[in-house]
Amino acid sequence: MGGAITVSANNTTSQQIRRLWNEVSSFEDGPSMEKLCYPPHFTFAIYEKIEMELLAQTVRRVFEKQEPLSVSFESIGHFDVSPMVLWASPGDASRLLELHNEIHSLIDPAGCHEHYRPASWVPHCTLGTGIQDPFRDDALAFAARVKLPFEVVFDRADWIAFPPVEVVGTHELGSDKNS
Repeated sequence: MGGAITVSANNTTSQQIRRLWNEVSSFEDGPSMEKLCYPPHFTFAIYEKIEMELLAQTVRRVFEKQEPLSVSFESIGHFDVSPMVLWASPGDASRLLELHNEIHSLIDPAGCHEHYRPASWVPHCTLGTGIQDPFRDDALAFAARVKLPFEVVFDRADWIAFPPVEVVGTHELGSDKNS
């Protein structure tokens, strides 16, 4: 079974990202992010095969003392693939990179998807994954018009299974709550 480690925004600050999801979906065949049924998030690691208990232990260890992460998004980027991917870029990603490195110090990165390994990972909050080629220029023009900066608070670390996305367990940042 595939698995991943994320931090997600489960509060009203996530509305700015959700609004952008809705706007970006006009360049897609369907709303790629809403279809996930999962809140705005950063994905730190994706594994094609991994034991859920190892993910749980790693999340608990890395995030046990972590307060909610307040992230200021300062630009909109894209991955130049087909279909194109638009994403919100944090202005200061230093804490995200530290957390990413901590995760990969506990789980061998060789088993991680290549784009999520150390030195390859780009901290980003995805806005849309299915932007079709005919809408590429319109999507990039839209990205240039997004009002920036805006701030989102990421308040939960999750370990998830997929496909489809299923939250296996969570750790509320800034608390002792685990499930």
